[in-house]
Amino acid sequence: MAKTEVNVSAVIDAGSLNRYQIGVFFLCGLFLIMDGFDVQSMGYRFVSYVHSSNDVYEKGSVGENCFILERQTTNYDCAIGDNVVMWSGCHIGDGSRIGDNCFLGSHVVVNGFVEVGAGSYLSSNCTLVHHVKIGARSFIGANALIASDTAEGAVHVIEPTQAIGMDSMRFLKLLRHDI
Repeated sequence: MAKTEVNVSAVIDAGSLNRYQIGVFFLCGLFLIMDGFDVQSMGYRFVSYVHSSNDVYEKGSVGENCFILERQTTNYDCAIGDNVVMWSGCHIGDGSRIGDNCFLGSHVVVNGFVEVGAGSYLSSNCTLVHHVKIGARSFIGANALIASDTAEGAVHVIEPTQAIGMDSMRFLKLLRHDI
């Protein structure tokens, strides 16, 4: 009896989805959606993780499914939306609002009464001054200083540093005035 090899990947790739398969996918998706509504209606919530070393002052709120690492300072009356990640060492000033689905890199400084739009990404060491509104889905690059409102979907980055064409030992001597 001769052995016949079948290339399963080729058979799957060559075939198309039939009505039955599409119906099964649709019902599975519908069950997933309904199950999620069912779980929420029973009062279950996603868990947020807030590290115990954080300083959180009065009247603050943290949304669902947040991941907030160590050494954060969240001042009076701040609101952190749902699905927010805050890396280490951030400072959130009085009355500031962080929208849903935002990411804050290490050591981000958000001064007082700032609004960060949903879906924004704030890179490490950036600073937002008082009373600034960051548009939704904005990208603020590392070390950027934002002193005025930004448009929705804006990208703010600073120019990269450049080598000054000097040996580091000579530079240190110049700093010490040992020329």
